[in-house]
Amino acid sequence: MRAPGECPGTYALESAMDELAYALNMDPVALRVINHADNHPIQNVPFSAKHLKECYTLGAERFGWSKRNPQPHSMRDGDLLVGWGMATATYPAHKSDAAAKVQLRGDGSATVQCATHDLGTGAYTAFTQISSEQLGIPFEKITFELGKSDYPWGPVASGSSSTATIGSALHEVAQLLHKNLAELAVKDSKSPLYNLKADDLTMVEPGRIGSKTDQGKSDAFTDILKRTGRDSIEVQTQVKQSEQNKKFAFQSWGAHFVEVKIDPVLPRVQVSRVVSVMNCGRVVTAKPARSQIMGGVVMGIGMALMEETVYDEKTGLPATRNLADYHVPTNLDVPEIDVQFVGEPDFAFNPVGCRGMGEIGITGIAAAIANAVYHATGKRIRNLPITLDKLI
Repeated sequence: MRAPGECPGTYALESAMDELAYALNMDPVALRVINHADNHPIQNVPFSAKHLKECYTLGAERFGWSKRNPQPHSMRDGDLLVGWGMATATYPAHKSDAAAKVQLRGDGSATVQCATHDLGTGAYTAFTQISSEQLGIPFEKITFELGKSDYPWGPVASGSSSTATIGSALHEVAQLLHKNLAELAVKDSKSPLYNLKADDLTMVEPGRIGSKTDQGKSDAFTDILKRTGRDSIEVQTQVKQSEQNKKFAFQSWGAHFVEVKIDPVLPRVQVSRVVSVMNCGRVVTAKPARSQIMGGVVMGIGMALMEETVYDEKTGLPATRNLADYHVPTNLDVPEIDVQFVGEPDFAFNPVGCRGMGEIGITGIAAAIANAVYHATGKRIRNLPITLDKLI
């Protein structure tokens, strides 16, 4: 499972929160809202760009939570028992070290390199998009290259840190490129920026370097290169220790709302609806971001209802060691998953404003399902998966 600590941890914590809500005769969402923390409990500094309350509000609204009868075993769809449950999702924001190289050519195109990798999460698209934004070069003119160890240093995809880490390196290499272009322009008597100070120049619009104070003075990237007789310019950043802003704590947040339906005669649990609202800072690329959360929810359905490793007591080897015996969710097990994002970019965390979302999707989802099962049946299941024998 992804989120190897947070995933099982949120199952225990969010199941306990649901039990507490029933013991207090309080709505599970209301219990979480009144216990909402603005500060990190250990670091004692504010969370940066935390919008968990908005996750609760929007999730409850889209799910129709206000229509929930709070009594267990009280809601039905024909002969089926219906249960509604929810839980909080959370995962730390991580970033590490990286470097990047960019080559800008005279035709306005660029190649960007970093020795990271794309394991199918849409990294190519996200990194190309960030490169385009930071460099000021159209997306279609960017070629992003990764996956080779002779490129500038890049980390492995772990800890939901890739986009935040590589994004920071891309911001830095873009700043370095603009600085080099500025230094060329201020020495060129034919440039509108001639004799200005390079430190007073910045990218004023895509493809142009200009004065920070005089909007009428700017020069195009391609013109700067053309006048100097260069076919291209290349810059590369150095690997450096990633600096952490100690004024804030960085964490991503979310809320899962789940509906289950159960045949009381053969108590098989079917997840019939899921609404997941996430607060992960800036969403760089919408479609892959939504897919990341959907993938986490699907894995959480497997964790909650079917995935189980059984060991042979004589040999100590897994007995469920193939996909005939080890069950995972298939299309019929997975309903439509409504994924939404709230909050603003977290620029205190990194210059791109994003936090990771590769693992947060699975946190809390198993608890939301188990809480929905309790609401439907009145049975609290503390050991996963929730199989037929535990509900009979």
